[in-house]
Order: sequence, then C-alpha cells, then structure tokens
Amino acid sequence: MKDAIPVCVSISSRLIDLLTGSLDPAVYEDKIEYETRGLISVENGWVLLRYEEPAGSGMEGSTSSLTFEEGRPGLLSMERSGSAFASLTFDSDHRRQNCAVNAAGFDISFTIILRSFENSLDPEKGGKIELDYIIARGAIEAERVVLKVTASPEEFGK
Repeated sequence: MKDAIPVCVSISSRLIDLLTGSLDPAVYEDKIEYETRGLISVENGWVLLRYEEPAGSGMEGSTSSLTFEEGRPGLLSMERSGSAFASLTFDSDHRRQNCAVNAAGFDISFTIILRSFENSLDPEKGGKIELDYIIARGAIEAERVVLKVTASPEEFGK
C-alpha cells in the first residue's frame, strides 16, 4: 500500500427528475456542489478515493469511497457507509447494473443505466471521475444524475 495522499475533493451533482422534469426543468432539477477533504491511495492494486460527506450534503455522517482496479478505470465501485448506505457499480462495458441503497431504514434496489463515464483519476496526481447515468425502478426511468468528482492534491479551498 502506498501512503495515502490528502486531497481536496470537489463534488458537483445534477439530479433531474425524468418523470416530471419535462414540465419545468427549473423546478425538477437539483444541483449540489461542495468541497471536502479526502484521501487517495493504492491498496493491493486498487485505487481508492475516500472522503467524509460534509454537513449540508444530505449525507452527513457518511463516508464515500470510489474504487477501481489499477489499469481498469472503466469499472468503478461507489460505496457509502455510515448514516447512509449505498453500493453502486459503474461499468463502461456493461452499462446496466443492479444496485442498492438503504435510505431512512428502507432497502431500495434499482438499476443504473450508464450514459457516459470518464475516469482520469491518478493516485499520485489526482484527477476526475465524471458519470452521467439514469436510475430506473422496474421499467420506469425516474432520475438522471450527472456527477463530477474531482480530487486535487492542492490545498483545500483553493
């Protein structure tokens, strides 16, 4: 395991309600942006970006982890633990993935349909992960998520 490198993690998330969003995008679109501190490391051939969800993110008290195998950046695991639980898989070769979350004590399973995926995260230099995906329950496409996570070894808040 290489030593973990402290990074500034910037998260930008755009949530679009597909069921009613076509009526008025200004009402049915939610944007969330925040910065937090995190660590990036390599453990047994796996690149790991881990950060605490800050107050005001809606997931405070949780730790988020983004993990992928070195040399295989197109298969990403996103896990959340603590006050909120989630286990999501994004695979550029298999764009439909069954996933699960636990929200307010309720287990919810759903399908992710990956629209686009870019992963340029480097364990020594930082980088970014960009995801554009649909969350579907059964045959209903309910929500589109456009997520950008940037990790920079620069000083926090710059």
